[in-house]
Amino acid sequence: ALTNVNQLFNAENREVVMATIRNLRDLSAGLNERLAGLDRTLRQVGTAATEVGVAAAGVGKAASNFGVAAAQLGRSGERIANVAESGAARLDRTLVETERTLAEARRAIGEVSAASNAVQQQALLTAQRLEVSAANVDDQLGAALSELRLSIETATRVFDRLREPRSALFGPGKAQLGPGERLP
Repeated sequence: ALTNVNQLFNAENREVVMATIRNLRDLSAGLNERLAGLDRTLRQVGTAATEVGVAAAGVGKAASNFGVAAAQLGRSGERIANVAESGAARLDRTLVETERTLAEARRAIGEVSAASNAVQQQALLTAQRLEVSAANVDDQLGAALSELRLSIETATRVFDRLREPRSALFGPGKAQLGPGERLP
């Protein structure tokens, strides 16, 4: 949406709008000049009509009214040109502000993208560290379990000897088997 707005108010379109407003101003000025010339002509016609007589006076009055109407039309044209110029100035300010806003939005999007990349890199490094730590913990757990088995086996042997306190103190009896012996 921002790209479309930016394209709508690009420098080329702004120039087209400003050219249209200048053309309206020139048209209004041209109308004013023509109306002034028409006014002069009508005054001359009005003067000539007064000299011709009463019948011509009516024509002069009509010409004068026409001249007044033409002057009012000229003033209206000037007002239209002024309104168009002020509208163009406001439009130009709006376009400049829109371009500034778009530039800020682009910069903010760039910053968000950079921050996202930094977070992604940190997450990747953290995952790698976790994998290394997990491998180390796995190795250490394996070694601890081996030692625990040996300790349990040793404790089991000690407890087996302690079941018969006499054999622990005096050694195995004749009926007791020694280490590595089996019944026939």
